[in-house]
Amino acid sequence: MRAGLYFRLAGGNIRKNGKVYFPYILTCVCMISIFYITAFLARDPGVRAMRGGNSLSATLSFGCAVVGIFSAIFLFYTNSFIVKRRRRELGLYNILGMAKHNIAEVMFVENAIIGAAGLVFGLVFGVLLSKLAQMCLFRLMGHVAGFDFYVSVPLLLTTSAVYAVIFTVIYLGSLKKLGTASPIELLHESSVGERAPKGNLPAALVGLVILGAGYWLALSIKDPLQVTLLFFVAVILVIIGTYICFISGSVMFLQLLRKNRRYYYSKKHFVPVSGMSYRMKRNGAGLASICILSTMVVVTLSSVMSLYIGLKDTLRTRYCRDYIVTVRNCGEASADAVSEYIGSLISGSGLKAKNLVKLRYFTGYGKISGGNVDFGADGLLSHIYAVSAADAGVSLQEGCALVSAEDGTPFETLSFEGWRSYTVTGEAPDLPIPESSGPGAVRIVLPDSSDIYGMADFYSVSRHGAEEGRTLPDLCIGFDAVGSSDEKSGLSDRIGNGIGKALESGDGYESYRCTGIEPELDDFLAAYSGLLFIGILLGAAFVVAAVLIMYYKQVSEGYEDQSRFGIMQKVGMTVGEIRTSVNSQILTVFFLPLAVSAVHMGFAFPMVNRVLQLFGLVNVRLFLAVTAGVFLVFALFYVIVYAVTSKAYISIISIKPARRAA
Repeated sequence: MRAGLYFRLAGGNIRKNGKVYFPYILTCVCMISIFYITAFLARDPGVRAMRGGNSLSATLSFGCAVVGIFSAIFLFYTNSFIVKRRRRELGLYNILGMAKHNIAEVMFVENAIIGAAGLVFGLVFGVLLSKLAQMCLFRLMGHVAGFDFYVSVPLLLTTSAVYAVIFTVIYLGSLKKLGTASPIELLHESSVGERAPKGNLPAALVGLVILGAGYWLALSIKDPLQVTLLFFVAVILVIIGTYICFISGSVMFLQLLRKNRRYYYSKKHFVPVSGMSYRMKRNGAGLASICILSTMVVVTLSSVMSLYIGLKDTLRTRYCRDYIVTVRNCGEASADAVSEYIGSLISGSGLKAKNLVKLRYFTGYGKISGGNVDFGADGLLSHIYAVSAADAGVSLQEGCALVSAEDGTPFETLSFEGWRSYTVTGEAPDLPIPESSGPGAVRIVLPDSSDIYGMADFYSVSRHGAEEGRTLPDLCIGFDAVGSSDEKSGLSDRIGNGIGKALESGDGYESYRCTGIEPELDDFLAAYSGLLFIGILLGAAFVVAAVLIMYYKQVSEGYEDQSRFGIMQKVGMTVGEIRTSVNSQILTVFFLPLAVSAVHMGFAFPMVNRVLQLFGLVNVRLFLAVTAGVFLVFALFYVIVYAVTSKAYISIISIKPARRAA
């Protein structure tokens, strides 16, 4: 009997508050669908079977965890809007005789209905869209998906369990807010905080300082390796500073406008500034959240899209040849055997070798400070590559060297204490050695091959304390293959399998590998496709979150402003004047987060660009164009959301011409 009553009350409450509950249920459906799709692809055997599939599955698993954590935080946050909207209604139930435990039971039924609806529809859409998502992912990777379709029952149970826990935590949070408030407090919730807010100058200054510190880190860090350490520090500082500035700084700014009598007491400005002053303290966190989410959408999508579009540029930066064979600690006879084998393999495959290069080089780690190189140091080290002048295609006098550091450090001398010193006469050219142009790399060209052999011996002694380990330079053979795709098919595997046999007839080696644009294309495509797919899903989740926050802001403020604008109309303000003030207020509040987000993007661009350099993307123009395009598209979408949600606000406050007395 009582259970039936609770179900009727809960169902009636959900129907009556459809404007509040329907978007929330729709968001739950979206989040659950995204979670299921991501987890489905992470466990898909077809994805794992592809080349690079293991790394792709790991990326998708990480994305699945991010979606789950974000869903928990966001749904808990948005549910607070619903609870705030319902507090007066719940207080009325309490005054009319319902005990708090009865209200709690009604709320439990409401949350159970909403959670069940979200789970059922979310899983249905997740299952239906999982095949489409699989086809899109395969398309991104240049593969064709099969026509098989299946439903993962264990994944359905896992998704249900995860979101059941999330909905339970949300319900307990709502219950806590209900239990700590008296019936009178619940009834007068809408009037709480209607006193004029006081600005907090120290807090506003602290927020500006924290925000400035985040901006300074983003602009000042030049070394890509340091970016990895301080990127998240800068992000956290910007997020904290944004929240403080929106909550405290905005109130201070509006108070300054109120002190400007000429500006404040204008018909166009009096109502908007006054209205924003009263609600900014409460809504500052919501506006800050919209700003942060907008920035995350643009940064996430622009970064992953740039990596995917610039894949070939990335590979060309990392590997300057289609195929590159490297053999560590390679003897002379072994080098000749490898070179002969590659030549015979190319001619036998019907291919032509272009831009062929063969060189001996040294590679190792050392600490470089003021031109002094310490091979025995620990800590943050530079990756050093050295070749002879002949292999680099230049000429050098004895005792001279060419040096180039990726971080731009200039050199006048290069000193190896205990071995030799060189006078730096210019910059070293790019080398066909893999990753020799990557972050933290230092390229060195020495006069003669004997210098390269001597550096290898000196490194072994400095690093290990004795003449053991590697004492010979490495071998690098690189070339571009000209021929059909069929002729190139499987060439990297044949090279890798045949080198081992060729080295057996040589005089020793440590290890070998075949890399280059063609061998690494599938792995990079898998990784970047996974990042793009995850970026699109996370971007969609962030967009949904931002839209829902905007909607609830407009709805909650509409109900709060109903009586206020009615009073203004009664005291003589025309409908036109009220609409002008309303539009001014909505525009200011609505587009402030977008404007601040654009500022965040401007300061974040250099740091994000350096992070992308770690992935091999050095095409700044590409990243700039993609970022600008993504921001413009998002801004257009933002305007559409503004138009829709502002209509909801206007319809709630119901501004109509006053009736004239007969």
